[in-house]
Amino acid sequence: MKNSQLVIDGSTGEGGGQILRTALALSAISSIPFTIYNIRSNRKNPGLQSQHLSCIDACAKICNANVEGNFLHSSEIEFYPNSLKFENLQIKCDTAGSTSLIAQTILPLFMFSKTSLTISIFGGTDVLYSPPSEFFSSVFVPFLNSIGYNVKSQIVRVGFYPKGAGQLLINFKDCKKINKLSLIKREKLEHLTGSCSVSGLPLDIAQRMKSQMLLDLANLSPPVSPKIKTELLNCESAGCKNFLLSDYSGIFAGFGSLGEKGKPANKVANITTDEYLRFHKTNACIQSHLADQILIYLSFSEGVSEFTTDEVSSHLSTNAQIISKFYDDQSMFEFSELENGTKLVKIKGKGKNFFKPIIE
Repeated sequence: MKNSQLVIDGSTGEGGGQILRTALALSAISSIPFTIYNIRSNRKNPGLQSQHLSCIDACAKICNANVEGNFLHSSEIEFYPNSLKFENLQIKCDTAGSTSLIAQTILPLFMFSKTSLTISIFGGTDVLYSPPSEFFSSVFVPFLNSIGYNVKSQIVRVGFYPKGAGQLLINFKDCKKINKLSLIKREKLEHLTGSCSVSGLPLDIAQRMKSQMLLDLANLSPPVSPKIKTELLNCESAGCKNFLLSDYSGIFAGFGSLGEKGKPANKVANITTDEYLRFHKTNACIQSHLADQILIYLSFSEGVSEFTTDEVSSHLSTNAQIISKFYDDQSMFEFSELENGTKLVKIKGKGKNFFKPIIE
């Protein structure tokens, strides 16, 4: 399997950019080349966008890959990886491409680095169809550290659409192994914090979002007093956003939304609180937006990992399919439903040394 080229249909399942990002990471680690066609064919703007080109270029640089078809709007690429070489990186996306999604493409590779790394990614930190910057720093990164990573992240500057110009800074130290995970029963909600932020707009918009969020959360059970701050940002493009972070005894979940022209501040706040309250009513440990992102890491754990989530999303099931292709094991993932309605996900981890990547 090591030298066999995989062929991936980019329209599989949810048919978005995550298929490409997962394939890039696993190809670089496994030295398995791949062809992907129908890239993002299920999207309004199909093919490669600037953000995806940045993902390809960054991954290709780390694994000395030869790439064909990596140009704007391309619907097919061929990726031929070689040995891994780790060094500090600066990645610049010409537009407001998501810094979080670019980071998620290359972070799996870091577990094989024997040196500390500093990665600076420039682009959009808070843009549509991607994790909010706070989600990356306050939910995703703490999860990675809980299973064996040693990584820190900092949002140096927030970047909104269309200009972007934000910066995500990542400092990686080491990762000796990936610990298996068992999160079945959710613990008590201990803290609920958040922020409402604006740039180039009246601060009153942030204050109105905050007021609506506090109103929406007033009847939480068990009762918790949310602590939500307002912020005035200095960004290249005007924008507004909110974010809510829940802490269930050290298990974090994050929810956020972006303002849009013509959408009232209270409606923007409602999007976030509605999503959080739906999650809070379940007994799930891992929110669905995180569940799909952690599969690739848990595939490198020793033994079986399991966790509960509120939904088996199309992103989750599709990512499982792509990961299984690289391991050539269609039984790696199991999905079931518990009596309380939460979904149980099981992953048969292969261990960090399964692919034995070549490292310069």
